[in-house]
Amino acid sequence: MAISDAMVTAMHTYLSGLHSDSDADLNATFDESDRQFLALLKADQIEGLGELVLAAFTIATRRRFSPTWSPAEIVRFVAYVRSDSPEMAALLPPVAAENQLRIALGSAETPFPEMEARGRAQMVLLNALTSSYSPQELTALLSDARAMAEQAIDASLRN
Repeated sequence: MAISDAMVTAMHTYLSGLHSDSDADLNATFDESDRQFLALLKADQIEGLGELVLAAFTIATRRRFSPTWSPAEIVRFVAYVRSDSPEMAALLPPVAAENQLRIALGSAETPFPEMEARGRAQMVLLNALTSSYSPQELTALLSDARAMAEQAIDASLRN
């Protein structure tokens, strides 16, 4: 299974929308990304999206925190993201978010929390990690993530 162009485009649209300057642009972009994700779902072409999100999240995390990082930096970053709004704080439990960042940095081996909470934490943190990316940087990130996700999928199919 390969990561499709349509899947990468939907992710790009979604992440671009999160960085819009106006509410009208934000709403229009979200409507478009919703339409794109729904089309993938209806065409039964959504398989691999989790791998793409994980790869993008891992790469963005490593770009932000590597080569050196401290647990305090992780805690401060999560606190900053959660402080954006009460809704964000409710969406992003600190322990889950911190754990996902540490896993992406190779420091944790636990699958905590459950899959849905991991995915939600990755998407919320991916937005924060890419908030300063230009459209070209976002395109490059998703290209790298696509390659990483496809390698992971290929490896899992061989095992």
